[in-house]
Amino acid sequence: MFDLGKEWTSFECPKCKYEIDIQLIDLNDNEQTYCNNCKVKIQFDDKNASVETSIKKINNALRNLGK
Repeated sequence: MFDLGKEWTSFECPKCKYEIDIQLIDLNDNEQTYCNNCKVKIQFDDKNASVETSIKKINNALRNLGK
C-alpha cells in the first residue's frame, strides 16, 4: 500500500543552501532536523497540522480509489 508520508522530499538549508532530504511525515510541527553541511538546526512550523492532515486525506483518497 502506498503511504504518502513515507515519500521523500528535498529542501535547501536556509543558511548554506545545502540540499536536505526528509520524509514528508517528518515535517510535523515542532519537529527539527540539522543540516548535514553547516550543522544549523532547522525547526519546522506546521501549527495547523496541514502536512499531516493532507497526507491523511491523500492516503484515504488513494485507498478509496482502490475500492
